[in-house]
Amino acid sequence: MTPARSLRARAGTVYVFVLASMTLILASALLAIDLGRRRLETLRFQRDAQRARSQTQSLFEQTLHYMNDDPDGSSWRSGNTGRYNSISLLGEPGVSQTVTLTDPGDGALKGVTTDNARLVVSTTAGDAYYAMSADLAVSSRAMNCLDYGLVVAGTRSGSSPVDYHGGTPSIVSNPASLAVISRTGGFGAGTHTYNHANGLAGNAGLAAPIPAGAVEVPDGTIIDWYTANGRTITLASLGGKIDKCLFSPSTSPSGAANARGIYVVDCAGSDVTISETRVYGTLVLKNAGSGSKFDKQNYLHSPDPTLPALIVQGSFTFDMDPGDLTEGGTTRNYNPAGAPFLGATDSDTADRYPCMIRGVVFITGNVTMKKTSSIRGCMIVGGNLTNSATAFLVSKRAPEELIPGFTVPSGLTLVPNSVKRQFN
Repeated sequence: MTPARSLRARAGTVYVFVLASMTLILASALLAIDLGRRRLETLRFQRDAQRARSQTQSLFEQTLHYMNDDPDGSSWRSGNTGRYNSISLLGEPGVSQTVTLTDPGDGALKGVTTDNARLVVSTTAGDAYYAMSADLAVSSRAMNCLDYGLVVAGTRSGSSPVDYHGGTPSIVSNPASLAVISRTGGFGAGTHTYNHANGLAGNAGLAAPIPAGAVEVPDGTIIDWYTANGRTITLASLGGKIDKCLFSPSTSPSGAANARGIYVVDCAGSDVTISETRVYGTLVLKNAGSGSKFDKQNYLHSPDPTLPALIVQGSFTFDMDPGDLTEGGTTRNYNPAGAPFLGATDSDTADRYPCMIRGVVFITGNVTMKKTSSIRGCMIVGGNLTNSATAFLVSKRAPEELIPGFTVPSGLTLVPNSVKRQFN
């Protein structure tokens, strides 16, 4: 090889080497730039993910506090979705948030204030997404109307007294003043008479009146729960009256029995007379006519502490006769299997039962007392009370457990194991 050709070969080799080196350097630079870009994207995503997580948690806690301040959902059950932009809410651009409330059971968030709610909070920050969800159970407490022996939402009239035996306190109210008749230390032994004209005779130290509306009472929708959970019987199927009947978890005067002893008699606006009947459960009179009443002797008692003895949708008259409800007088047995009295059941017709109501009584309309009536529990009157009975005896016994329809929401708690998180 000539010297000239050798020089040209060496020069070409150097050129290729330099070109390869420059290509390698350029590739390294491009790789470094790409790695840097990817690192910046990762850092940006990590920052966005942190923002999405922290702002989701923050809004989730804020929403929980808001809902707990209004446990019956009078504000938040009216709709189911609210959207919040973090620019106005949290002061950071590029972040959007959504709050969604649903009913995990039937999907109907509105209406029933005791249904669970599902809260979902989601946040999008850049390309990051984070969501939290949880089911919230409504905690309830008993309405304070059950703290009293007698509550009358309307006016009171009549010259006959109301006698309170034992339990304390008792209340008679009206829309204007909702005055409380009570004695914080208890009435003690004996009979204590509240007279509409003279007040509570012989007892000093009455509690001060409380503001109107401070006593919580059920509304007309209470009957819906009992209709859904009880057995509905038409008044026509009973011959237009409730006479010499037995209602219990094992016995129904018409059709199949209800295992909880809840019976809803649909009166369809007709008057119904209840006479010589024992209710070992809960009796609900739906759409009762204004002339509906008790007659002769009757004994009502719910063995389930979570259920009332009587609910009447409409007005009602207490016109029961003194004396006991006797099997001999009606020639029927009122304590067969499944309906014990004082713990005993039998098949004879020789037993006697007190003429009284034991448990919670709620009348949505007006109440008229004509003859001696005895209630051992609580009676709530949604309308007016007229009392001309020889004796109207109330022995207050507050229920020891919560009763459907007689509760108010008191707060919200997280359902165990319901909290879920989702992120990308």
